Amino acid sequence: MSLIPSRDWTYLAEGGKNVVFCYTGEDDTVWRNKVLRVAKSDLAICGSNNNSKRRREDHDHDDCDSEQDERFIIQKDDDDDYDFPSLMLSSFCEQDDLNPEEDGVNFFVQHVVRPSLGEPYVDLSRPVKMSRDFAARLHQDTIARNCIPPHRLNSWHSKPPSFHRGDTGTTPSTISAFLLTNHASSFSSSSCGNNDEDDVVVCSVEVKPKGASVTRSPLVHALHRIKLVQPNCRFTHMQTRKKERRLRSGYNPQQLFSLHLPHMQESCQQLSRHAQNNLQVWFHGKPLLPSRNNTVSTTATATSTTRQIWSQIWTDLVMEDGEDNTNRQTSEETNTNTSEKAQPQEFVLQRLVPQILKQEGKLLQNILHLQHLDVVDADGAILIYHHLVQTHCRGSMDDADQLIDDYFPCDCSTKLRFKKENNVTGEPQEQQQPSSFDNLVRCLTPSQCLDRYSPFPKPMGEDVDDFLEELDRFASHVSSIVIMEYNRREVLLDTSLQTATHLVNRLSLDACVYLLRNWLLSLAMCDISLFVSISKNKTPSGTDRSTCSDGRIGAQKTMTQTTDRSGCLQIPLPDHADEKNDTTSCCMERMVSCRYTVKVVDCDAKPAHKLRSRHEKELIFRAIFE
Repeated sequence: MSLIPSRDWTYLAEGGKNVVFCYTGEDDTVWRNKVLRVAKSDLAICGSNNNSKRRREDHDHDDCDSEQDERFIIQKDDDDDYDFPSLMLSSFCEQDDLNPEEDGVNFFVQHVVRPSLGEPYVDLSRPVKMSRDFAARLHQDTIARNCIPPHRLNSWHSKPPSFHRGDTGTTPSTISAFLLTNHASSFSSSSCGNNDEDDVVVCSVEVKPKGASVTRSPLVHALHRIKLVQPNCRFTHMQTRKKERRLRSGYNPQQLFSLHLPHMQESCQQLSRHAQNNLQVWFHGKPLLPSRNNTVSTTATATSTTRQIWSQIWTDLVMEDGEDNTNRQTSEETNTNTSEKAQPQEFVLQRLVPQILKQEGKLLQNILHLQHLDVVDADGAILIYHHLVQTHCRGSMDDADQLIDDYFPCDCSTKLRFKKENNVTGEPQEQQQPSSFDNLVRCLTPSQCLDRYSPFPKPMGEDVDDFLEELDRFASHVSSIVIMEYNRREVLLDTSLQTATHLVNRLSLDACVYLLRNWLLSLAMCDISLFVSISKNKTPSGTDRSTCSDGRIGAQKTMTQTTDRSGCLQIPLPDHADEKNDTTSCCMERMVSCRYTVKVVDCDAKPAHKLRSRHEKELIFRAIFE
């Protein structure tokens, strides 16, 4: 396999832990339509070490050519012995052979996330071995291009703290990275078939749905009871904390997870009005929304370039081959100050994306299932973690973190397969439908959520049974707290907190790890991103596009995605959808037919060390409460 120069990889995006580079080389190789995810801590260390090495070399070789840019030494002649930077695919083992010690990222995704969310929605990454010199050049080149957001620069220049255990003191010659499909520019290889032309994505919409669960835990801190008094999801509470109203988002995760189309459309509309960092639109692999921009450009305020891009998206998705788009563009320019006609961005973000997510409602339901594994709230997780450290680990946070991070029972996938095969809901398989958000919240107790949806086996013992029984008892009347008189409410909450804290102090080591592992899984599901990649569905010659037998959406042209096939959706054009209400006239309407895939990204396991400083993040509820 040919080696790829570092300059063929361009900075795309980053989070708190990892940075993502996309392949921009011209060669049609295995790297095409791929992104490379690397830990920023590894890049920072390699870059720092390389700078020190180069300073020593410059001091020893003053006569070297200072104009030569070593970052771009990428060619190697056959007679040249120079060992240039390398990037190589690791040997890719079969899924059943994954070892958590060798590939902990894929092991967690394969055995926990994929069975829980559904295999069609989660792709496995491919391990990559990157030389330290290659990593150093990526690091230096990215900084030189000034493409890193200012608030992220510290993690590139300073050496972050290391949480790796078992360090032998030796420096490996390579670092680990992961190769994934670039969902911003192409479909997953397993979903696009063999036709390269069908692999092209018109646009991708990245949505961070955030957490939709509401706490029902008696372990909420006395000064954080705004969580119980105002039963909103965490994101909504965070918005109320912002002093400037213009910075607040009206997006409500509960609406998106409701699976009720009008509510889902409202949530996407609020996201498009105030995107923050929870919405991004990708066109040909490049972000359409400026970084750190809080508002999606509207027709009246967008730059000419943005309007042209949206017009191109509209043409690629809607217009027939050879159809003239002049009339549509004229209509948009004429109505820039009105909302009578739905504009391209409104069609994509407020009509098409909600319809796709509703059609793949099983995915949203499964994400919500895992979010509800937070049965103790962050305040309760802090108490359980401290109990684990002090009682079972002799005050060692390192030992406690290792117990939690290494908790991957060998039967976790077996348990999930058993649930799917035996239909734990008790309904006939063909009659099961995604439940609404309200039904999930009101009908399932904390212990039922763990029994039905946790991929981890519950430990045996009276301690965990008594603790979960207390959680169920409190959850059964938590809804009445909102309307309860203040003094009575405080007495009830104080008593419940004292009782639950006493039960926490009785939990065994296995029970603590079990509850914390579920809480961290819930936390991971609140921090994922959904990539909705959309392409035009090319109708085969001779096929009648208007034929439909199931109301407005043609049943023959609509199907959910599978592991080896993208999904398909038909919806009426905006102009027709608003004017025609008679479903019998469907055959007279013009339909938009598209292919799509919905993929979950950023679903890695959250490390246990996040529990060490979690109390600092919860202080914001104290400020809201006061």
